[in-house]
Amino acid sequence: MVKHAGVILVAIVVSLAVVWAFGASPVEVAQATLPTIARAIDLASHSEPAYHPDNNHLWLTVPQMKRVDHLRVWTGDTHDEEALRRSALHVNFTGFPWQHNRNVYIAGHRLGFKNTDSWKVFEDIDELEIDDRIILEDSEGKRYYYRIYKQQHIPPHQSEVMLPKRGKDTVTLQSCTLPDYTRRILVVGERVYGLNRFI
Repeated sequence: MVKHAGVILVAIVVSLAVVWAFGASPVEVAQATLPTIARAIDLASHSEPAYHPDNNHLWLTVPQMKRVDHLRVWTGDTHDEEALRRSALHVNFTGFPWQHNRNVYIAGHRLGFKNTDSWKVFEDIDELEIDDRIILEDSEGKRYYYRIYKQQHIPPHQSEVMLPKRGKDTVTLQSCTLPDYTRRILVVGERVYGLNRFI
């Protein structure tokens, strides 16, 4: 909050300087600075104190998916087959839900391995719809709620989809397309702030 209040103060000071130096009208100053001030207020309204749980363990719940109910997600690099065999893989360099401006990227199999939590774990990912929920939980029980806003199919090596989405805190779920597994299906959700949960 303090950081964003500083941004507001700077915008006001700059506005006054413009009026003094160039004789700009109040309307012109408002048009130039209000977007910056509005953005700072918006960020401040859902900003949170610095927080980090005891460890980086994550659990995933997607109410509309049959096998994704408090599923332990394992963190590793993009080629961590052991994590994918266990259940689902959180790609380590994409960040964590308690960090801002991150795209928490989680991959899971459509088929997987029998007798493990990876078995058909993301089988029904294509049934997710806009406004469905994705929930992440950390090792201290804090939950992070996301609302799905996009689904897309991509080629298998389009790695830029792991990058953060500008101005958003997101989670992305990835699996293979059926029936030939030649492409990837992505479901992207944006974090919902200011609520303990949403329906």
